[in-house]
Amino acid sequence: MSPEKLEAARRRVQDQLDQHMDSDHGGFCLACQQVAPCETRNAAYRVFLALGFLPRRKPGRWAYRLTHRTVNVEGPRSHP
Repeated sequence: MSPEKLEAARRRVQDQLDQHMDSDHGGFCLACQQVAPCETRNAAYRVFLALGFLPRRKPGRWAYRLTHRTVNVEGPRSHP
């Protein structure tokens, strides 16, 4: 396979992986509603393994889910 075709395949699989990476609080893929990790995500990992590539990570992409907190707008309570 030519380098151009390998790169095109890697990009297609990376796009699929990026779409199926997020899951909701119940553990279901947001893209296809299967139990995470879904079959599309697992297939993408198998293709990466067959092509000899590693998936590219996007640091901070999911950090907002980990840091989301409810804010008390009244401020801290003082004791009498």
